[in-house]
Amino acid sequence: MTLLNFWFLYCPPCRKEFPEFQKLQDEFGPKGLAIVAVDRGDAPEDVAGFLQKQGFRFPVVMGGGDTSPVFAPFKIVTFPLTYLLNTKGQVVYRSVGIDIEGLREALNGLGLN
Repeated sequence: MTLLNFWFLYCPPCRKEFPEFQKLQDEFGPKGLAIVAVDRGDAPEDVAGFLQKQGFRFPVVMGGGDTSPVFAPFKIVTFPLTYLLNTKGQVVYRSVGIDIEGLREALNGLGLN
Protein backbone atom coordinates (compact mmCIF):
# COMPACT_ATOMS: atom_id res chain seq x y z
CA MET A 1 0.00 0.00 0.00
CA THR A 2 1.15 3.51 -0.74
CA LEU A 3 0.16 6.81 0.81
CA LEU A 4 0.84 9.57 -1.70
CA ASN A 5 0.73 13.12 -0.33
CA PHE A 6 0.99 16.34 -2.33
CA TRP A 7 2.21 19.32 -0.35
CA PHE A 8 4.40 22.40 -0.27
CA LEU A 9 6.54 23.87 2.47
CA TYR A 10 4.62 27.10 3.11
CA CYS A 11 1.25 25.36 3.48
CA PRO A 12 0.46 25.27 7.23
CA PRO A 13 -1.98 22.32 6.99
CA CYS A 14 0.60 20.41 4.95
CA ARG A 15 3.24 20.82 7.65
CA LYS A 16 0.69 20.04 10.37
CA GLU A 17 -0.06 16.56 9.03
CA PHE A 18 3.59 15.52 8.55
CA PRO A 19 4.01 14.38 12.20
CA GLU A 20 0.95 12.17 11.73
CA PHE A 21 2.45 10.70 8.56
CA GLN A 22 5.63 9.92 10.46
CA LYS A 23 3.56 8.11 13.12
CA LEU A 24 1.82 6.11 10.37
CA GLN A 25 5.19 5.29 8.79
CA ASP A 26 6.56 4.09 12.13
CA GLU A 27 3.44 2.07 12.90
CA PHE A 28 2.55 0.62 9.50
CA GLY A 29 5.78 0.79 7.49
CA PRO A 30 6.86 -2.63 8.79
CA LYS A 31 3.42 -3.95 7.74
CA GLY A 32 3.76 -2.79 4.14
CA LEU A 33 2.74 0.88 4.04
CA ALA A 34 4.96 3.16 1.97
CA ILE A 35 4.59 6.91 2.34
CA VAL A 36 5.78 9.31 -0.35
CA ALA A 37 5.28 13.06 -0.15
CA VAL A 38 5.53 15.03 -3.40
CA ASP A 39 6.64 18.64 -2.96
CA ARG A 40 5.34 21.38 -5.23
CA GLY A 41 7.83 24.04 -6.14
CA ASP A 42 10.04 24.45 -3.08
CA ALA A 43 13.81 24.67 -3.19
CA PRO A 44 15.33 21.25 -2.44
CA GLU A 45 17.63 22.67 0.23
CA ASP A 46 14.65 24.25 2.05
CA VAL A 47 12.76 20.96 2.02
CA ALA A 48 15.83 19.03 3.19
CA GLY A 49 16.33 21.47 6.06
CA PHE A 50 12.70 21.19 7.13
CA LEU A 51 12.75 17.39 7.05
CA GLN A 52 16.02 17.19 8.96
CA LYS A 53 14.98 19.74 11.59
CA GLN A 54 11.66 17.96 12.22
CA GLY A 55 13.09 14.43 12.03
CA PHE A 56 10.78 13.15 9.28
CA ARG A 57 12.13 9.97 7.70
CA PHE A 58 9.63 9.07 4.98
CA PRO A 59 10.60 9.83 1.36
CA VAL A 60 9.91 13.25 -0.11
CA VAL A 61 10.35 13.81 -3.82
CA MET A 62 10.55 17.11 -5.65
CA GLY A 63 7.61 17.36 -8.03
CA GLY A 64 8.48 20.67 -9.67
CA GLY A 65 6.22 23.67 -10.08
CA ASP A 66 2.54 24.03 -10.92
CA THR A 67 3.02 23.17 -14.58
CA SER A 68 4.91 19.96 -13.83
CA PRO A 69 3.37 16.85 -15.43
CA VAL A 70 3.67 15.13 -12.05
CA PHE A 71 0.56 16.92 -10.77
CA ALA A 72 -1.76 16.79 -13.79
CA PRO A 73 -3.05 13.20 -13.41
CA PHE A 74 -4.11 13.87 -9.82
CA LYS A 75 -6.29 16.91 -10.57
CA ILE A 76 -4.85 18.90 -7.69
CA VAL A 77 -6.77 22.07 -6.93
CA THR A 78 -5.69 22.64 -3.32
CA PHE A 79 -3.15 21.36 -0.81
CA PRO A 80 -2.62 19.13 1.01
CA LEU A 81 -4.01 16.29 -1.04
CA THR A 82 -3.58 12.66 0.00
CA TYR A 83 -4.26 9.42 -1.84
CA LEU A 84 -4.07 5.91 -0.46
CA LEU A 85 -3.42 3.22 -3.04
CA ASN A 86 -3.97 -0.47 -2.44
CA THR A 87 -1.45 -3.10 -3.51
CA LYS A 88 -2.96 -3.11 -7.02
CA GLY A 89 -2.38 0.65 -7.37
CA GLN A 90 -6.08 1.48 -7.09
CA VAL A 91 -7.17 4.58 -5.18
CA VAL A 92 -9.02 3.49 -2.05
CA TYR A 93 -8.97 6.81 -0.21
CA ARG A 94 -8.64 10.48 -1.15
CA SER A 95 -8.52 13.48 1.13
CA VAL A 96 -8.27 17.19 0.47
CA GLY A 97 -6.98 18.77 3.66
CA ILE A 98 -6.21 16.94 6.87
CA ASP A 99 -8.26 13.83 7.70
CA ILE A 100 -6.05 11.53 9.75
CA GLU A 101 -9.08 9.76 11.27
CA GLY A 102 -10.47 8.96 7.81
CA LEU A 103 -7.05 7.83 6.66
CA ARG A 104 -6.69 5.51 9.63
CA GLU A 105 -10.14 4.06 8.89
CA ALA A 106 -9.08 3.41 5.29
CA LEU A 107 -5.89 1.73 6.49
CA ASN A 108 -7.92 -0.43 8.86
CA GLY A 109 -10.16 -1.38 5.94
CA LEU A 110 -7.05 -2.64 4.16
CA GLY A 111 -6.09 -4.77 7.15
CA LEU A 112 -3.60 -2.40 8.76
CA ASN A 113 -4.50 -1.88 12.39
